[in-house]
Amino acid sequence: MTTFLYILLLAIVLPAPFLFFLYIYITVEKKAKGIIELLPDDAKAKYTDVRIWFKGYDMMKRINRYQIDPLKSLYTYNLADVIVFNGGIVVIGKIKVFGRVRLLSPFAICRPGAGARLQMVRDRVTYLGAEVVEQDVEIKFHDQDYTNNITLVIKKAGGELYSDINSNFIS
Repeated sequence: MTTFLYILLLAIVLPAPFLFFLYIYITVEKKAKGIIELLPDDAKAKYTDVRIWFKGYDMMKRINRYQIDPLKSLYTYNLADVIVFNGGIVVIGKIKVFGRVRLLSPFAICRPGAGARLQMVRDRVTYLGAEVVEQDVEIKFHDQDYTNNITLVIKKAGGELYSDINSNFIS
């Protein structure tokens, strides 16, 4: 009888973390798809599946380290879609989980005062500047939840993305 209880307990307990993370990923992906549908149709440029990384990101530099929000972007992914609008950039992170590419919570990089145009994106950060370093485009921004500035580095984007940012984002 105790063996049966141990097996039953293991059958219930072992899949619990897997099911929890699967539920979180499905919830985040549904919310991301909902936000994407609400984005304006007048995108100036769209770059899909670009390689990125975040320079200067340190999770320990959060203002409130104990506030946990699974829907907040953590800036820890390497693949994203970048959509340039007049007055803002929306970055939609992607991650490969359980054999499938899933969308993560998008965030918008907005110039000061232009966040109302992309109000459907929950997480908005303040644009600080952009530059081209070799073939990479670096977009510096400030997230109010962190004490330091973070730089989004888009790998091998070249001057095309940079000119799109300068012509549509800054004007």
